[in-house]
Amino acid sequence: MFVTLLLLHAGVEVNPGPSAVTPLNGVDLGLLNACAAVHKVALIHDIVADRSLDVLAMTETWITLDEPDAVKLDIAPRGFQV
Repeated sequence: MFVTLLLLHAGVEVNPGPSAVTPLNGVDLGLLNACAAVHKVALIHDIVADRSLDVLAMTETWITLDEPDAVKLDIAPRGFQV
């Protein structure tokens, strides 16, 4: 309640966040801490498509170097690389 009163009476505004306007020639970036990306392939593909991302940096500790390529490559949507 105190925060609401402060916002109303002190002239403080809530941070609107980033602008929805993408600059010309801009690159849309995303960062995802996947935590078991192998089980979230469809979700990762949806995030890339819904947000129209050009680059998605993803941290993942559950996939080791000796995993089969099929496991690692399935995570990347078409046009992206792991």
